[in-house]
Amino acid sequence: MCGIAGIYRLDGQPPTPAQLAAVECMATSQRHRGPDDSGQGVFGPCALANQRLSILDLSALGHMPMLSDDGRLALIHNGEIYNYVELRDELRGLGHVFRSDGDTEVILRAYQQWGPDCVERFVGMWAFAVYDATTRGLLISRDRLGVKPVYVHRTVERLVFASEIKAIVAYLRAMREPVRANQSSIATYVVTGLVDGLDDTFFEGITRLPAATNLLLRDDQFEFQGYWDLPARAAAISSHLDGASQQPWDPLRQTLDEAVRVHLRSDVPLGVCLSGGLDSSAVVGLASRYVPSVKTFTIYFDDGPAFDERDHARAVVERFGAEAAERCVRPTDLLDDLRRIVWHLDEPSLALGVYPQWHVMALARDAGVKVVLDGQGGDEIFAGYANYAPQHLYGLLGAQPTRFPVETLALGLNQGWQTARAAAGSAVAMRLRRATMPSAAGKPDAALLAPELRELADMSHDEWRLWPRVFDGWLTNVLYWELTRTRLPALLRYEDRLSMAFSIESRVPFLDHRLVELAFALPDRVKRSAGWSKYGLRRALDGLLPRSIVWRRDKKGFPTPVGNWFRDARGEAAIQVLRDPSRRSRHLFSQPAVDACIRDHIERRADRAWQLWRAVSTELWMDAFDLT
Repeated sequence: MCGIAGIYRLDGQPPTPAQLAAVECMATSQRHRGPDDSGQGVFGPCALANQRLSILDLSALGHMPMLSDDGRLALIHNGEIYNYVELRDELRGLGHVFRSDGDTEVILRAYQQWGPDCVERFVGMWAFAVYDATTRGLLISRDRLGVKPVYVHRTVERLVFASEIKAIVAYLRAMREPVRANQSSIATYVVTGLVDGLDDTFFEGITRLPAATNLLLRDDQFEFQGYWDLPARAAAISSHLDGASQQPWDPLRQTLDEAVRVHLRSDVPLGVCLSGGLDSSAVVGLASRYVPSVKTFTIYFDDGPAFDERDHARAVVERFGAEAAERCVRPTDLLDDLRRIVWHLDEPSLALGVYPQWHVMALARDAGVKVVLDGQGGDEIFAGYANYAPQHLYGLLGAQPTRFPVETLALGLNQGWQTARAAAGSAVAMRLRRATMPSAAGKPDAALLAPELRELADMSHDEWRLWPRVFDGWLTNVLYWELTRTRLPALLRYEDRLSMAFSIESRVPFLDHRLVELAFALPDRVKRSAGWSKYGLRRALDGLLPRSIVWRRDKKGFPTPVGNWFRDARGEAAIQVLRDPSRRSRHLFSQPAVDACIRDHIERRADRAWQLWRAVSTELWMDAFDLT
């Protein structure tokens, strides 16, 4: 895990001294991503910079930029190639000689052997850039799911790229180029909560390199190449499953086990973030097959049992003899913590779930580990969230209407009749009402915005019935778009930034592309069945984990009592930020609407925690980056 940054001049000339100094500023701003080593170099029209967090091969042989033996190639890399051992053996068989024991040199020699197509052989998470002196070209690549970030800023003269937005901001300010807020992105966020599903960021001109994409630059030519087609891969796997697609418990268990096994490859201490839910518990259970006494990290709040999952986490710890670390988090410095979190995130977050995630990473840092495994992704590929119930029922009404009452009955027996009635009613209502493109005017949260900003909001992802159909199963199709455009990109930003804030590498075995492909090859009834979310995953893990975990009905996952905090002294400083008439975001929000939200929430007329957090988060973001 590292931080990468660079510049490529489109006129073919070498970077100027001022540009090189600006690249150094980029590297400095990302030092938390790699405090173990740093490197910088000029290669033709390109300058590359790297901050290294040493995880594999801790020696100086892993220094970057890493050069090929003939000096033709220069590589910087952020992430891990988990199958580097197998690829290294294959490349040795093809005549390559290795001088290091890490995965970075495997990328370099794989590029020598197979060119840009080498990424199709990788199992892992990565963002790397390789300059090829023979073609004077630069390849920037991002992994299939977008676990590792890449941002770019392009002008007619050059392209600048980095792991974090703040590094590009540092470059622009060092070069005295303007840094401006993107009001359309702010409007979209306030109205819909969407940030990361869009190509644009909260900063004008700074965009995301899409996941599963290679960007090839040569002179002034740009070529974006997608290299992973999940629907096609899932269809190919499905055609070979035959009857196993009905009860795929063994293939699921084996694939997840292999994913966890290779994700454990490390030359430094590692552990697992354990919430007490199914996904993180599965990682602990499978990791225990390969690592003695797995270290686990669990945080909780003292706001009552709804915010404390230690009983579930302890059941897993006892089952596998793990070495547990627990911490009670009290928001004694809530506003100061939020300021640091927002700066590290680069952009605001949908909700305050980032707060417990920040503290679990702090706990892991204090325990002395440099790598953590997390259960991120399990809900997105196996339909773990409660909102997937009405979507599943909606799909049944269209494709298998006779199963609709059966699944509704099962949901009632499992989750309660109020939940079942609400889910069934929502599904029927959506079937009876024609899908139309939503407008900001129809969204209650739009009232928070100044009137002139409301129509800037991008509403194109806000009606899931209008999302293109790329999978036959309705629920699987919903999961695909949430995986690629709406939900998961945001969660991965939080995962990356909040771990790197503490110089920790976070790994997500549920997003091993082999497991993702298998999950999307399976029918909807494997994701939700008999009133259970993640039905197939539960069946696959039955016998490994305690039944109290496998067949647990409630779902939490590091819940945060922010609604309570915004009503008492713990959140008073954050609320006062929204009352400050001189705050930076005062021209973006309607003050009467903000004041009404505060009153409704404090007086318990309604829960406005999410709306208040969006307003606070926007203000803290503008302040962190000195924007107006």
